[in-house]
Amino acid sequence: MLMKSIRILLGLFFTIAVFPASVFAAEKTTLHYIPDDFDFKYWAYMEIDDFLSANIIDGTVVYEDDYPIVTVNPEGNITRAQFTKMIVNALDLKLKGTAQTFSDVKTTDWYAPFVAIANSHGIIKGVNGKFNPKNNITREQMALMIYRAFKESITFKTTGKTFTDVKPGTEAADAITKAAANEIVKGYANLFKPRNLATRAQGIIMIHRALHQETSQLPTSEQLLSIVNEVISTEKEGLVSGNYTSMIPVYNQYSTGYFQAASIESVNAYEYMKNNGQTLTFTPVGEFTAQVLSKNNRFASVEIDNLLYDVTVAGQEGTERSDFSGILSLKKDPDGTWKVYNVITYE
Repeated sequence: MLMKSIRILLGLFFTIAVFPASVFAAEKTTLHYIPDDFDFKYWAYMEIDDFLSANIIDGTVVYEDDYPIVTVNPEGNITRAQFTKMIVNALDLKLKGTAQTFSDVKTTDWYAPFVAIANSHGIIKGVNGKFNPKNNITREQMALMIYRAFKESITFKTTGKTFTDVKPGTEAADAITKAAANEIVKGYANLFKPRNLATRAQGIIMIHRALHQETSQLPTSEQLLSIVNEVISTEKEGLVSGNYTSMIPVYNQYSTGYFQAASIESVNAYEYMKNNGQTLTFTPVGEFTAQVLSKNNRFASVEIDNLLYDVTVAGQEGTERSDFSGILSLKKDPDGTWKVYNVITYE
């Protein structure tokens, strides 16, 4: 079974409760990446978890006794402004030239920069000088925005599935037909229900599918493997030597999102235990292997096999064999650097 890993801490035979404030910290904690309102049985869990882990979406965060409670509300409607932000974040877009202004978008509105960026890339146009940012987005509007956002980076099929409730001859109809041909959007038998309000889960799924069809500027496998090998080799050196803080620079350089938060929290845990007399001993078992499973313009996955450690804790009997083999997810930053943002283990 694939499970979200809590890095090297998972599977060890000691219990870590609450640590005091640490020197090293990511922008978010691991709890910011674990939604409270749905679980792995939800139909869109993998895609939503992927977007959370990559910092494409944040969810809504409230604090209870200083602990973040994150909700995504996947079955809820999503506004035009919220979906615009999601697309801009997913594509790491920046302002391109001059953007149109809309009478219902103030410069002080939280969504103003996202609307400007999306408009400068031709993703949104508005109607009669208005964008209607607070209106819930329809399935038709969502499909049109996705097509506009990806038409330069995806090869869309010219013919495909048609829907009886989508009248041909409009830009939106053309977008729906092409997106359906590439299976980015799907309908209900012969119906698309274009005027129905879309849910957050539907929006995430559509963008996720589109992102994984971008293949015009693929990274080399060597490029991806070099980063993964650097991260894992540095971890190995730090764990074996007990110099846990030596791992922080590589996490800052080559990781982001959930992976960075979990990794830095692990370092803090090791340091806490070491400073309190609970010395850990990590002994590598064999050599790990890495192979690229998938890659596209912005995202990739690498499988790690045989990443084994025998772990002992001073003062405790026995040794535990911990297997951290699994799948690492990487994303391309705007500066071109590939970074690890998630890890799913097999144990």
